[in-house]
Amino acid sequence: MAELVRISFDTLSFASVLVLLVLGLDVVASMMGIFNLAQGELLLLGALVVFQIGTWGWPLWTGIVLAPLFVAVVGLVLERTVIRRFCVAKMPSILLTIDRRSPVKSSRSRYARRASS
Repeated sequence: MAELVRISFDTLSFASVLVLLVLGLDVVASMMGIFNLAQGELLLLGALVVFQIGTWGWPLWTGIVLAPLFVAVVGLVLERTVIRRFCVAKMPSILLTIDRRSPVKSSRSRYARRASS
């Protein structure tokens, strides 16, 4: 019974994260008229910032406060330098947001290799 309750809460927790991602994607898509497919990678970047700050020995709450600020700056730079230039052409902007995902994916695999060794 306890295992069923734990699985239920884990499922609800994961579903709530997915709902927040979808709502964020909907807000961005409705405001700008394009789909920013790098949004999930920006969420992952925030998690990596929290992890990195934790490995430096700083308290967890510091990472939780600094991660959204860092991701907001990265998102703002991405929007100002790349996405805004292609708002009139939908397909190139989608392709560019997919391309922006690759640096985050490479850093994710680097952290995974370091954590497993």
